[in-house]
Amino acid sequence: MSKEFEANEIHTDSTTLGSLLTVTLEVTVDHGGTTFSFFLPSLHVSARAIEFNTIGIYKEVRGQVVAVANQIVSWRTIPMRGTPETVAVPQKQPAA
Repeated sequence: MSKEFEANEIHTDSTTLGSLLTVTLEVTVDHGGTTFSFFLPSLHVSARAIEFNTIGIYKEVRGQVVAVANQIVSWRTIPMRGTPETVAVPQKQPAA
C-alpha cells in the first residue's frame, strides 16, 4: 500500500515517547474507519547513521457512528525501524 498525505491530514500529538503521528486510512459515514499511528522519537540528525525502533498502531472501528456503544474497536501493532535524515521539502506554490 502506498498513499500520500497533505500536511493538514496528519495529526500530531506530543508525548513523552516522542511525537505520535496519525493519519486516516479509511473512513465511512456509517461503518467506522481505520487510522494508522506511529511514534516518532525525538532524535538529533547527525552525519553518522543511527537506526531507531518504534511501533506503528492500526486502529479499526467497526459499527455505526450513531451507535457508539455498539461499535467494535480493535488495535494491531507492528514493529518499525528507521534512520533519521535531513530532507528538503518543497513548498507548494499558491494557485494563480
